[in-house]
Amino acid sequence: MKAEKAVYYVSARPEAYEIWGEVGHDEAGQLARAIAARAARHFPHIEFRVDDTWHDHAPGMEVVAAYIDRHWQAWADEARAHVVAA
Repeated sequence: MKAEKAVYYVSARPEAYEIWGEVGHDEAGQLARAIAARAARHFPHIEFRVDDTWHDHAPGMEVVAAYIDRHWQAWADEARAHVVAA
């Protein structure tokens, strides 16, 4: 029997990304998906899901939260730069 992966939720709520000013719902979703994809590469044993709900993270996910907190703004800048360049 295969064990289920732990799940970490990444918020697609615009207010989660409004450090630069107002962020639209579509852009927030794109940023959340980019963050989830980057974090999933670093934590392949965890399933990352994106949704519009605020979640409390399960015990033991502090390392994941710290990693995302440390990197998400740079990832968001890269995602925004890619959109502008396209």
